[in-house]
Amino acid sequence: MNILYIAYSCGTRSGSENAIGWNIPMHSALMGNNVYIITKNTSKPDLQDYLEKHPINNLNVLYVDEPNYPKRLRKLLFAFCLKRWQKRAYRAAKKLCAQEPVELIHQITPVELRNIGSYGKIQNVPFVVGPIGGGQKIAKPLRGYITGKGKIVERLRLLFNGVNKLTVR
Repeated sequence: MNILYIAYSCGTRSGSENAIGWNIPMHSALMGNNVYIITKNTSKPDLQDYLEKHPINNLNVLYVDEPNYPKRLRKLLFAFCLKRWQKRAYRAAKKLCAQEPVELIHQITPVELRNIGSYGKIQNVPFVVGPIGGGQKIAKPLRGYITGKGKIVERLRLLFNGVNKLTVR
């Protein structure tokens, strides 16, 4: 099977989302699937180093540049920067699907529910997402346990979730 994985976070040397973004496609390729990964350009040194030492012939990585904003600004405006990256990754995925017989597009990172890309618009290629987690609001009875900067983070999460509802169609 020819599978395209969308993995914004993808790395061989760390856990969490980076590990999900790498291990799912890598094991899929080791099981005999033809695998393509679209990830951010900052993952390139790590992935190239790994693949030079452990070649996987049926695993291809396409790197998509992140918006070129200062690091502090990218951290502050992560959701906005991620949406911009998703648009670039969508164009790369659409181009790849026109050139290669991709049978499935699977977005595996980011895993927040509000950061799902538009890959389902690509004609004749099924699109799945998962695992999904994070991004949801904290239940009212538990909000009293949030302290310090966590209160600001939770307010921003609620704001972004509200804005996302308005922009997703």
